[in-house]
Amino acid sequence: MLLVRYALATGVISGIWEGTDQTLLARQMVPDDPTYGAVFTDSGMPSEVQERWWVVDGALVEKAVLVITATSTPFAADGVTVCSITVVPFVECTLELNGTPYALTTGDPAIELTAEVPAVFQCTLAMMAGYWAEPISVEAV
Repeated sequence: MLLVRYALATGVISGIWEGTDQTLLARQMVPDDPTYGAVFTDSGMPSEVQERWWVVDGALVEKAVLVITATSTPFAADGVTVCSITVVPFVECTLELNGTPYALTTGDPAIELTAEVPAVFQCTLAMMAGYWAEPISVEAV
């Protein structure tokens, strides 16, 4: 059994406790907490629940799946060739490229990446309510 703590304002999961006794798990909850809510679930691994689920109206809901796409990959590490990275379907979000955040907006919907030396870039979707994406690797050769 899992006790899932989430932000009331966004539904983003911020903590998970695992145990076999619901009464003991319930002791982790703060009564009348104005910031966080909690919900119990019997399914899923803690890391999967935190990554792929969020809370809407007090219930766990599976996040919609986005796909991180990269054009021209692998791409030439010549300082000129561009690899464009975005999400499909497009939503405003933040992608992290080797841990550095880049905001994607309707006015700027992609990361334009070049490299002068061979490298591998890890691209992940920053934690957000409602959406999840499988991380990708982009290689400059």
